[in-house]
Amino acid sequence: MFKIYNESINTSGNYTTLNRLSKILKLPITNKIEDNIIGIHAYKFGKKVINKSINFILIIGGTDINIDINKSEKKKIVIKAINQAKYVICFNNYIFEKVKNLNQGNNGNLKIIPQSVEYVKPSNFNLIKFLTERYNIGNINKIFLLVGNIRDVKDPFYLKSLESYFIENDIYIIYIGKIIEGRYEFKMPFININNLDKKDVFSCYQQSDGLINCSISEGMSSSILEAMLYHCPVYARKNEGNLSIVQDGFNGYIFNSPYELKKIISKNVNKLKKNANDYVYKNHNLEKERYLYEEIL
Repeated sequence: MFKIYNESINTSGNYTTLNRLSKILKLPITNKIEDNIIGIHAYKFGKKVINKSINFILIIGGTDINIDINKSEKKKIVIKAINQAKYVICFNNYIFEKVKNLNQGNNGNLKIIPQSVEYVKPSNFNLIKFLTERYNIGNINKIFLLVGNIRDVKDPFYLKSLESYFIENDIYIIYIGKIIEGRYEFKMPFININNLDKKDVFSCYQQSDGLINCSISEGMSSSILEAMLYHCPVYARKNEGNLSIVQDGFNGYIFNSPYELKKIISKNVNKLKKNANDYVYKNHNLEKERYLYEEIL
Protein backbone atom coordinates (compact mmCIF):
# COMPACT_ATOMS: atom_id res chain seq x y z
CA MET A 1 0.00 0.00 0.00
CA PHE A 2 1.18 3.49 -0.82
CA LYS A 3 1.40 6.15 1.89
CA ILE A 4 1.10 9.92 1.63
CA TYR A 5 4.23 11.78 2.70
CA ASN A 6 3.15 14.96 4.39
CA GLU A 7 5.63 17.12 6.20
CA SER A 8 4.41 20.28 4.54
CA ILE A 9 2.09 21.83 7.11
CA ASN A 10 3.80 25.20 6.59
CA THR A 11 3.68 25.07 2.81
CA SER A 12 0.69 26.74 1.22
CA GLY A 13 -1.42 24.38 -0.84
CA ASN A 14 0.62 21.23 -0.27
CA TYR A 15 -0.80 20.43 3.16
CA THR A 16 -4.39 20.70 1.92
CA THR A 17 -3.74 18.75 -1.27
CA LEU A 18 -2.00 15.83 0.43
CA ASN A 19 -4.50 15.51 3.26
CA ARG A 20 -7.35 15.63 0.78
CA LEU A 21 -5.74 12.82 -1.24
CA SER A 22 -5.22 10.77 1.90
CA LYS A 23 -8.91 11.09 2.63
CA ILE A 24 -10.32 10.29 -0.80
CA LEU A 25 -7.85 7.45 -1.52
CA LYS A 26 -8.01 6.08 2.03
CA LEU A 27 -4.22 6.08 2.30
CA PRO A 28 -2.29 6.60 5.53
CA ILE A 29 -0.11 9.66 6.11
CA THR A 30 3.54 9.36 7.10
CA ASN A 31 6.37 11.79 7.83
CA LYS A 32 9.00 9.17 7.03
CA ILE A 33 10.63 8.55 3.67
CA GLU A 34 9.95 4.90 2.85
CA ASP A 35 9.06 2.63 -0.05
CA ASN A 36 5.76 3.19 -1.89
CA ILE A 37 5.26 6.83 -1.01
CA ILE A 38 3.39 9.73 -2.63
CA GLY A 39 4.62 13.31 -2.23
CA ILE A 40 4.22 16.71 -3.77
CA HIS A 41 6.82 19.22 -5.04
CA ALA A 42 9.63 18.05 -7.31
CA TYR A 43 12.26 19.97 -5.36
CA LYS A 44 11.22 19.77 -1.69
CA PHE A 45 9.95 16.19 -1.85
CA GLY A 46 12.34 15.28 -4.67
CA LYS A 47 15.53 15.97 -2.73
CA LYS A 48 14.38 13.51 -0.05
CA VAL A 49 13.67 10.60 -2.41
CA ILE A 50 16.10 10.79 -5.33
CA ASN A 51 18.87 8.20 -5.60
CA LYS A 52 17.10 5.90 -3.14
CA SER A 53 15.88 2.41 -4.03
CA ILE A 54 12.23 3.19 -3.37
CA ASN A 55 9.03 3.47 -5.35
CA PHE A 56 7.62 6.98 -5.24
CA ILE A 57 4.90 8.90 -6.99
CA LEU A 58 5.63 12.59 -7.50
CA ILE A 59 2.92 15.24 -7.73
CA ILE A 60 4.06 18.45 -9.39
CA GLY A 61 3.04 21.42 -7.27
CA GLY A 62 3.55 24.60 -9.27
CA THR A 63 6.39 26.46 -7.57
CA ASP A 64 8.70 23.57 -8.39
CA ILE A 65 8.07 23.66 -12.13
CA ASN A 66 7.58 27.45 -12.38
CA ILE A 67 10.16 28.87 -9.95
CA ASP A 68 12.66 26.25 -8.78
CA ILE A 69 13.36 25.10 -12.32
CA ASN A 70 15.03 28.48 -12.96
CA LYS A 71 17.71 27.88 -10.30
CA SER A 72 20.46 25.56 -11.54
CA GLU A 73 21.05 23.54 -8.34
CA LYS A 74 17.33 23.08 -7.71
CA LYS A 75 16.74 22.24 -11.37
CA LYS A 76 19.09 19.25 -11.12
CA ILE A 77 17.03 17.82 -8.26
CA VAL A 78 13.73 18.55 -10.01
CA ILE A 79 14.87 16.69 -13.15
CA LYS A 80 16.18 13.71 -11.17
CA ALA A 81 12.95 13.44 -9.22
CA ILE A 82 10.88 13.55 -12.41
CA ASN A 83 13.02 10.92 -14.12
CA GLN A 84 13.20 8.56 -11.14
CA ALA A 85 9.53 8.68 -10.14
CA LYS A 86 7.32 5.68 -10.85
CA TYR A 87 4.65 8.17 -11.90
CA VAL A 88 4.61 11.96 -12.16
CA ILE A 89 1.21 13.56 -11.62
CA CYS A 90 0.47 16.80 -13.48
CA PHE A 91 -2.67 18.80 -12.72
CA ASN A 92 -3.13 20.06 -16.27
CA ASN A 93 -1.75 19.96 -19.81
CA TYR A 94 0.36 23.07 -19.25
CA ILE A 95 2.31 21.35 -16.45
CA PHE A 96 2.43 18.10 -18.44
CA GLU A 97 4.16 19.83 -21.37
CA LYS A 98 6.72 21.52 -19.11
CA VAL A 99 7.52 18.24 -17.35
CA LYS A 100 7.70 16.32 -20.64
CA ASN A 101 10.54 18.55 -21.78
CA LEU A 102 12.53 17.59 -18.68
CA ASN A 103 11.77 13.90 -18.68
CA GLN A 104 14.44 12.64 -21.09
CA GLY A 105 12.01 10.61 -23.18
CA ASN A 106 10.49 8.64 -20.30
CA ASN A 107 7.04 10.10 -20.83
CA GLY A 108 5.20 6.88 -20.02
CA ASN A 109 5.32 7.78 -16.35
CA LEU A 110 3.52 11.12 -16.82
CA LYS A 111 -0.17 11.34 -15.90
CA ILE A 112 -2.60 14.24 -16.02
CA ILE A 113 -4.95 14.13 -13.02
CA PRO A 114 -6.78 17.42 -12.34
CA GLN A 115 -7.46 18.31 -8.72
CA SER A 116 -11.04 17.94 -7.62
CA VAL A 117 -13.18 19.93 -5.21
CA GLU A 118 -16.07 18.57 -3.18
CA TYR A 119 -19.06 20.56 -1.99
CA VAL A 120 -19.27 20.88 1.79
CA LYS A 121 -22.10 22.81 3.40
CA PRO A 122 -20.75 26.21 4.54
CA SER A 123 -21.03 27.43 8.12
CA ASN A 124 -23.22 30.29 9.30
CA PHE A 125 -20.22 32.60 9.58
CA ASN A 126 -21.29 36.20 8.91
CA LEU A 127 -18.48 38.01 7.10
CA ILE A 128 -20.06 41.48 7.16
CA LYS A 129 -20.76 41.24 10.89
CA PHE A 130 -17.24 39.97 11.55
CA LEU A 131 -15.61 42.84 9.63
CA THR A 132 -17.91 45.46 11.14
CA GLU A 133 -17.36 44.37 14.73
CA ARG A 134 -13.68 43.49 14.63
CA TYR A 135 -12.44 46.33 12.44
CA ASN A 136 -15.06 48.99 13.17
CA ILE A 137 -15.88 49.33 9.48
CA GLY A 138 -18.82 51.55 8.56
CA ASN A 139 -19.86 51.36 4.93
CA ILE A 140 -19.02 48.27 2.93
CA ASN A 141 -19.71 48.45 -0.79
CA LYS A 142 -17.84 45.37 -2.03
CA ILE A 143 -15.65 42.64 -0.57
CA PHE A 144 -13.06 40.68 -2.53
CA LEU A 145 -11.15 37.70 -1.18
CA LEU A 146 -7.61 36.40 -1.63
CA VAL A 147 -7.57 32.89 -0.17
CA GLY A 148 -4.44 30.90 0.66
CA ASN A 149 -1.39 31.22 2.85
CA ILE A 150 0.64 34.33 2.09
CA ARG A 151 4.03 33.98 0.45
CA ASP A 152 6.05 35.86 -2.14
CA VAL A 153 4.86 33.91 -5.20
CA LYS A 154 1.30 35.00 -4.37
CA ASP A 155 2.40 38.65 -4.80
CA PRO A 156 0.11 39.84 -1.99
CA PHE A 157 0.74 43.58 -2.52
CA TYR A 158 0.09 43.42 -6.26
CA LEU A 159 -3.06 45.55 -5.79
CA LYS A 160 -1.38 48.25 -3.68
CA SER A 161 -1.66 50.80 -6.50
CA LEU A 162 -5.48 50.58 -6.24
CA GLU A 163 -5.53 51.49 -2.54
CA SER A 164 -7.04 54.96 -3.03
CA TYR A 165 -9.66 53.62 -5.43
CA PHE A 166 -10.69 50.92 -2.97
CA ILE A 167 -10.93 53.42 -0.08
CA GLU A 168 -12.97 55.93 -2.10
CA ASN A 169 -15.44 53.21 -3.12
CA ASP A 170 -15.65 51.35 0.21
CA ILE A 171 -14.12 48.23 -1.30
CA TYR A 172 -12.28 45.86 1.06
CA ILE A 173 -9.69 43.26 0.10
CA ILE A 174 -9.70 40.34 2.54
CA TYR A 175 -6.73 37.96 2.71
CA ILE A 176 -7.63 34.63 4.30
CA GLY A 177 -4.46 32.78 5.27
CA LYS A 178 -1.38 33.05 7.43
CA ILE A 179 1.90 34.66 6.44
CA ILE A 180 4.41 31.85 5.90
CA GLU A 181 7.01 33.72 3.85
CA GLY A 182 8.11 37.33 3.61
CA ARG A 183 7.16 40.24 5.85
CA TYR A 184 3.81 41.81 5.14
CA GLU A 185 1.82 44.34 7.15
CA PHE A 186 -1.75 45.06 6.12
CA LYS A 187 -3.72 48.26 6.60
CA MET A 188 -7.13 49.37 5.39
CA PRO A 189 -8.61 48.59 2.95
CA PHE A 190 -6.44 45.44 3.02
CA ILE A 191 -7.28 43.04 5.86
CA ASN A 192 -5.64 39.75 6.75
CA ILE A 193 -7.77 37.14 8.57
CA ASN A 194 -6.09 34.10 10.07
CA ASN A 195 -7.29 30.71 11.24
CA LEU A 196 -10.75 30.59 9.71
CA ASP A 197 -12.33 27.15 9.67
CA LYS A 198 -12.66 25.75 6.15
CA LYS A 199 -16.45 25.85 6.36
CA ASP A 200 -16.20 29.54 7.30
CA VAL A 201 -14.08 30.12 4.19
CA PHE A 202 -16.76 28.44 2.07
CA SER A 203 -19.29 30.80 3.64
CA CYS A 204 -17.07 33.78 2.79
CA TYR A 205 -17.05 32.75 -0.88
CA GLN A 206 -20.84 32.98 -0.89
CA GLN A 207 -20.89 36.40 0.78
CA SER A 208 -18.15 38.16 -1.20
CA ASP A 209 -18.17 39.90 -4.56
CA GLY A 210 -15.35 37.78 -5.93
CA LEU A 211 -12.12 35.91 -5.44
CA ILE A 212 -8.96 37.59 -6.74
CA ASN A 213 -5.85 35.57 -7.57
CA CYS A 214 -2.73 37.72 -7.94
CA SER A 215 -0.15 34.94 -8.12
CA ILE A 216 2.95 35.34 -10.23
CA SER A 217 2.60 31.65 -11.11
CA GLU A 218 0.25 28.79 -10.23
CA GLY A 219 0.05 25.04 -10.65
CA MET A 220 -3.67 24.59 -10.11
CA SER A 221 -5.28 26.95 -7.64
CA SER A 222 -7.58 25.17 -5.17
CA SER A 223 -9.10 28.50 -4.10
CA ILE A 224 -10.16 29.26 -7.68
CA LEU A 225 -11.87 25.88 -7.96
CA GLU A 226 -13.54 26.35 -4.57
CA ALA A 227 -14.77 29.82 -5.49
CA MET A 228 -16.27 28.49 -8.72
CA LEU A 229 -17.99 25.70 -6.81
CA TYR A 230 -19.58 28.18 -4.38
CA HIS A 231 -20.71 30.61 -7.10
CA CYS A 232 -18.09 33.23 -6.25
CA PRO A 233 -16.85 35.18 -9.31
CA VAL A 234 -13.17 34.64 -10.09
CA TYR A 235 -10.72 37.36 -11.16
CA ALA A 236 -7.35 35.79 -11.98
CA ARG A 237 -4.03 37.35 -12.91
CA LYS A 238 -2.76 36.04 -16.23
CA ASN A 239 -0.41 33.10 -15.78
CA GLU A 240 -0.41 29.67 -17.40
CA GLY A 241 -1.75 27.86 -14.34
CA ASN A 242 -4.71 30.21 -14.03
CA LEU A 243 -5.37 30.05 -17.77
CA SER A 244 -5.67 26.27 -17.48
CA ILE A 245 -8.82 26.85 -15.38
CA VAL A 246 -10.20 30.28 -16.21
CA GLN A 247 -11.56 31.09 -19.64
CA ASP A 248 -11.79 34.87 -19.77
CA GLY A 249 -15.37 36.11 -19.92
CA PHE A 250 -16.82 32.59 -19.71
CA ASN A 251 -16.15 31.16 -16.25
CA GLY A 252 -14.06 34.01 -14.82
CA TYR A 253 -12.09 37.09 -15.76
CA ILE A 254 -8.37 37.33 -16.55
CA PHE A 255 -6.41 40.53 -15.92
CA ASN A 256 -2.85 41.61 -16.78
CA SER A 257 -2.53 44.57 -14.42
CA PRO A 258 -4.24 46.18 -11.42
CA TYR A 259 -5.66 48.76 -13.85
CA GLU A 260 -7.35 45.98 -15.87
CA LEU A 261 -8.78 44.49 -12.68
CA LYS A 262 -10.24 47.88 -11.74
CA LYS A 263 -12.10 47.96 -15.08
CA ILE A 264 -13.62 44.46 -14.81
CA ILE A 265 -14.76 44.19 -11.17
CA SER A 266 -18.01 45.99 -11.99
CA LYS A 267 -18.94 43.69 -14.88
CA ASN A 268 -22.02 41.48 -14.73
CA VAL A 269 -21.15 38.04 -13.38
CA ASN A 270 -24.46 36.13 -13.28
CA LYS A 271 -23.86 33.94 -16.33
CA LEU A 272 -20.18 33.64 -15.48
CA LYS A 273 -20.97 32.16 -12.03
CA LYS A 274 -23.21 29.46 -13.53
CA ASN A 275 -20.63 28.59 -16.19
CA ALA A 276 -17.92 28.35 -13.54
CA ASN A 277 -19.99 26.07 -11.34
CA ASP A 278 -20.85 23.81 -14.31
CA TYR A 279 -17.17 23.74 -15.32
CA VAL A 280 -16.03 22.54 -11.88
CA TYR A 281 -18.62 19.77 -11.66
CA LYS A 282 -17.67 18.54 -15.11
CA ASN A 283 -13.87 18.84 -15.01
CA HIS A 284 -12.87 18.61 -11.34
CA ASN A 285 -15.00 15.74 -10.18
CA LEU A 286 -13.88 13.86 -7.06
CA GLU A 287 -14.93 10.45 -8.33
CA LYS A 288 -12.97 10.93 -11.55
CA GLU A 289 -9.87 12.01 -9.63
CA ARG A 290 -10.13 8.99 -7.32
CA TYR A 291 -10.51 6.63 -10.28
CA LEU A 292 -7.45 8.03 -12.07
CA TYR A 293 -5.29 7.61 -8.97
CA GLU A 294 -6.58 4.11 -8.25
CA GLU A 295 -5.57 3.08 -11.77
CA ILE A 296 -1.89 3.64 -10.94
CA LEU A 297 -1.76 2.57 -7.30
